[in-house]
Amino acid sequence: MAAARLLLLQLRRPGPLGPLLGPAPRRYRHKKKWAATAPRVPSTALALQNFDMNYSLQLGEAWPSVRASLLSEQKYGALVNGFADVERVTQELELVNAVDFVSQGLQKAQGLQQGSIVEPAVGEQSASQEAPSERQAAKLPPPSALVTPNVKCYTFPRGDITRFRSAR
Repeated sequence: MAAARLLLLQLRRPGPLGPLLGPAPRRYRHKKKWAATAPRVPSTALALQNFDMNYSLQLGEAWPSVRASLLSEQKYGALVNGFADVERVTQELELVNAVDFVSQGLQKAQGLQQGSIVEPAVGEQSASQEAPSERQAAKLPPPSALVTPNVKCYTFPRGDITRFRSAR
């Protein structure tokens, strides 16, 4: 009796293929996954896969170092202003091997300018024998006119992947 009743219920139930083949009971249906539960591939992994396929062929032996630089986290410069305890902050930054690239650039520019002024007088070289960097240094305005001496901007040396201490 129960089997006949169940058969009648199944025959009456409308389904996608007619009244005889009704849909499966709700508890047995496979629920579609929501977008939040679908496995996600991070965009960085997709970009790295794309770069591996394309740029490894173009860059050849240089690709591993370029890939390592892409994988290291971004670093930002630490700009030290006059409102902070400048001595303490610069000591902390120098302890983590950060370098003030503004002062280094000024020192290099001054060295190039002094070298280009002194060298022709002592060595008596003609303008055609000067190095290209010396000609460029002679054309630049004085370094003190380009940057104020109070500006200090620290970065890490090349190849260093450590991070600055958080400001918060």
